[in-house]
Amino acid sequence: MQNRQRIAILLIFTILLSWVFISLYTVEEDEPEVPVLQEEPILPHPYNYLDWWDIAWDLANPAEFQLALNSIIGCGSRWTQTPGFYQAGEFLIDYLVEMGLNASYWGAHDSVIAHQKGYGDDNRAIVFGAHLNSEEDQTGVDQNAAGCAIVHMIAGTLSQFRLPSTYTTASFQEI
Repeated sequence: MQNRQRIAILLIFTILLSWVFISLYTVEEDEPEVPVLQEEPILPHPYNYLDWWDIAWDLANPAEFQLALNSIIGCGSRWTQTPGFYQAGEFLIDYLVEMGLNASYWGAHDSVIAHQKGYGDDNRAIVFGAHLNSEEDQTGVDQNAAGCAIVHMIAGTLSQFRLPSTYTTASFQEI
């Protein structure tokens, strides 16, 4: 038993001694100084002081949502890269361009993307997304069409303001 105690004490002593040597000889690197740039202040919008729910309540337009939803559903099945998918995509692109947003198909799966660059040097981004496609034999009312209508209604609301952050909306294919 005494032999085991000696080995345990020797092991603990070795670990502690190693830790002391490592902590003494660790070299800390100085971080380079980052120059401070004088930027123009971003003035907050009065809505910045409200809860986001207040903004939605003030600006929501149920008729706009219903129009988008009915138009997307009216395209029928939006199964991946079918005529119904592209008909719904064209409706959304036209809808977003009317609001002054830069909208187009993007990527190998022809996702509908709309983008509004924020002002200043703010590098934050807001992304809203929903599935545009539906099941092969369905219109995808509850899962996909309603999500696209809401996302694009939000884009319409935000297009009325210049935000400090860039925002992007995406209606993409679920793969």
